[in-house]
Amino acid sequence: MNLICTQMTIGTRMMNDLLQAERQRRESAERTTAEMRKLLTEIGARLAGERLQAIGRDDPQIIANWTTTEWRTFLNETLKTSLPPTWGNGALSPSPSKTEFDRLKSELTQAHALLETLKQEREIVPMASPRLESNSPGSDFYEPVPKSSSSPIQPAGVHGQILTALQNWAPPAIPARFDGHLSPEPLQWRRQSMALFILAKFGLNARLELDRLIADTEGIQPGSGSLRRAINQLSERHLFTGALLEMNSPQTRLSLVRLSEESRALCKILGWEPVESEWERLDRLHEGARFPEHTLAVLVFAMHARLRGYAVTLMPETEGPAVPDGLVEKEGERFFVEVELGTKERPAKWRNLAALQGRIAICARDPAGRERQVGDCQLARLRGVATDIKSLVRTRFKDITPATPLWVEAWD
Repeated sequence: MNLICTQMTIGTRMMNDLLQAERQRRESAERTTAEMRKLLTEIGARLAGERLQAIGRDDPQIIANWTTTEWRTFLNETLKTSLPPTWGNGALSPSPSKTEFDRLKSELTQAHALLETLKQEREIVPMASPRLESNSPGSDFYEPVPKSSSSPIQPAGVHGQILTALQNWAPPAIPARFDGHLSPEPLQWRRQSMALFILAKFGLNARLELDRLIADTEGIQPGSGSLRRAINQLSERHLFTGALLEMNSPQTRLSLVRLSEESRALCKILGWEPVESEWERLDRLHEGARFPEHTLAVLVFAMHARLRGYAVTLMPETEGPAVPDGLVEKEGERFFVEVELGTKERPAKWRNLAALQGRIAICARDPAGRERQVGDCQLARLRGVATDIKSLVRTRFKDITPATPLWVEAWD
């Protein structure tokens, strides 16, 4: 008995030493990563301070959570528009800022190289200290789930259905055909399988929403490095395809992902027959690829409606001339909604929408556009409700609950 206790004591001490070494390595990597993020932000501010400030105006955490891919896209676009023009012989025109640009490009290259190195180093560092089950001295290490300090999504509407499905999630076995495409690391595959399940069964595309649902299930922060790496790997291995849609007024952006042909085949093997995603439905029925700003606005509205507990259907089937962008339903409330970013008078559109449901439901670009459209409807004696994209994105994502109002105003 004493020998067993001694062995357990020695094992515990060895484990504590290992955990302390791993913790120090992780903290060092996190400090260096924070310094490199600061350097990238400084470089971005010097090259395009106004653009960077505009991006972070509505949600400062957007920039703080950028990955190397998002920083590379921003800085490459900035350098393309900021570098001096070329002459016919291809040489840069004389400019007092050429040396400064060369120096910044060198710093940017070094920053990218270091961030990639840190990314590889942190792959082997646990994001939380593992522990041993007290009643099982020989059990394997596992990563305990740290509690998130942000407010979790409340279980309402489709989010409630997703969180219920993920509550006791058991990742399926990886099909042999996809051994090289998916992470063999259990925690990463667990989160990747959740992401594949959500896209296949529910057709959601916003990366922000996807990360939040998985983070709430796991009890971690949506910006957790381990979560972002797991989902990013699906894109890197061509199981997700995506795009970053942007709007200048109001300044907002949304990263979108959808299943590739390979991942659709994977989901079918796993028994998750893929549905048409919201993004795909807008492309098919509303020329979404041709009008990316409108597509972004519709997807932002849909995401915010779901966070507030609404069931959302995009491009719903209707009778008559009205072709609403969405249908939202919650506790007996039911609205066909038109997302209208313009400010022109749309009397026929509003009359058709009113004929469909007896009232108007509008999502405008900003408060000014909303006031204009509401005024037009009031002059036509059409009652309804209205909101706008700018007002929606002003509310901090983590503070939204089913009790948060979707509509800014209502009138009779």
